[in-house]
Amino acid sequence: MMRLSTLAALMLLVACDEHLSATAKAGSEPQAQRVPCGSNATLVVALRERSTSGRFRVRSINPSSVFAVEGPNEGTTEPGAAAQIVIRAKPSSLYLPGRPVFGVLDIEVDGVEERYEVSFVPRGVYLTASDDVVDYGIAELGALRQRNLVLTNYGDEDARVSFHGGGAPFRFARDLVVPGGESRTVAMAFEPRSAAAFEQRVQLTAEGPVCALQEELTLRGAAFGKGIGIDQSVVEFAETDCHESAGRRIVSVTSLLERPIAWSARLGRGVSSPFRITPPAAGVAHPEQAGRIELEALPPGDTNDPTDELIIDTADGERRVRLVQRVRAPLLSIVNAGLDFSANSSRRRSSIQSGDRGESWNGCRDGRLHSGRPPRREGDRAASGQSRLGCLLHPDRRWAP
Repeated sequence: MMRLSTLAALMLLVACDEHLSATAKAGSEPQAQRVPCGSNATLVVALRERSTSGRFRVRSINPSSVFAVEGPNEGTTEPGAAAQIVIRAKPSSLYLPGRPVFGVLDIEVDGVEERYEVSFVPRGVYLTASDDVVDYGIAELGALRQRNLVLTNYGDEDARVSFHGGGAPFRFARDLVVPGGESRTVAMAFEPRSAAAFEQRVQLTAEGPVCALQEELTLRGAAFGKGIGIDQSVVEFAETDCHESAGRRIVSVTSLLERPIAWSARLGRGVSSPFRITPPAAGVAHPEQAGRIELEALPPGDTNDPTDELIIDTADGERRVRLVQRVRAPLLSIVNAGLDFSANSSRRRSSIQSGDRGESWNGCRDGRLHSGRPPRREGDRAASGQSRLGCLLHPDRRWAP
């Protein structure tokens, strides 16, 4: 857990009432007083009045890690006047708002020892952060990673927290308020646009009613990958009949770098692809403005594999997008479409089955069902086992020669 800097901690922990002083009487119950802000925060201890003049000397003050004598540690007392000793409260990250800090001042007046008890109550904000280094590890270009930074205010006053410095590829809220005794979570995002290692230092400032403190955060991350970003890795077209187009789809292309990137698109299967790229098939991708690649699914025809890959080429490599279209099962197929009338045939067969892919089914061609061979022309010799039913079924269910 990160703890706020030692010097700044006192600035926010102590109440900011300037010119407040405390008088501690020997042997009396110590009275907790507010302490001014900053490294010059002081308590003024008034010694008891005396009827005669005398000299005093500070022997010790404890704990010395908290208190120190400000200025001369000896002086004189005058009749009817209270001599004063100025005590400075040292900065410390151990102070907690609302919890008094006590000290003991031992002095000697004309050879007689006297003891004074002093104390103050830290007030303000006491802010801690869950991490002083936010590490995102290694991310892919264009991928968004997020870490949560938890800020907790152990003080009794609201802290206005702001972040200064830092920028892309890091994003986070710049201002928020953390009430006393509560916590707030800050989402720290990392979205790299270039393949590199990143490290930034951010100043965290927390302000109470008057005082302010600062602490430093370190943001760290790295990125790898291509400079081009695409909005999808698989493009699926609507289900279609073999004679119908499955429509169009759009693939968006964005530069993941801080500069434009030229790209060109092609299909993996070339001219045999069941898809088509609508011109233009090249362009320039910008960081803040996506380019468009428009794809059209052609009628599948007699292909048995209505899939392909869209390949996007750039200077630093390529990105691939899988293209898929689905073809509904045919309404009619012909199984062993033939009439065998030979003398040795043990049976006669002619089978037409609806909704079943038969042995001779070979997909679609020009929107028509066929038996696996092109239609016969008049005058062709009849082949053994091949029916003269070379008729093709149109989508409108009419027979055609």
